[in-house]
Amino acid sequence: MSHALRSMLAVGTAAAMGLSLSACSLLPFGNQTHSTSLKVGQCIQLPDDDEVGDITTANCAEEHTGEVYYILTLTQDTLPSRAEIEKLTSDTCDDNFEAYVGSATNETELDVTAMFPTKNSWDKGDRDIVCIVIPAEGKTLTQSVRGSGM
Repeated sequence: MSHALRSMLAVGTAAAMGLSLSACSLLPFGNQTHSTSLKVGQCIQLPDDDEVGDITTANCAEEHTGEVYYILTLTQDTLPSRAEIEKLTSDTCDDNFEAYVGSATNETELDVTAMFPTKNSWDKGDRDIVCIVIPAEGKTLTQSVRGSGM
């Protein structure tokens, strides 16, 4: 079972679409977890593949390339079309960014990416859209972004 990884710009395209440091360190890090087992506040090493199964978690105080900031569990009986799920993903991630980070997407240098179910993973029970805040291209994070206003 794997999620599809979708890169999205924080603002300005059709695809446009936080936990404290001490609490973040309580989460597992340096381990593999399945993309369907991620939790809000987990810091991760963003995978390079479009189809994602296992993901490496990281201690938020050490270099990492993403942080899970919102998870929406879909309740539909059938997988939405690709266009519908991309719009839902974009809207969901954009709508929940400021509440977690502490600033709007157009007021930060952070970007957004997301994972959502594929046909294969949907058939195996995957229903989660996972919103992930990422640093500007080519950079890494060394702290949690929750409430940071970065």
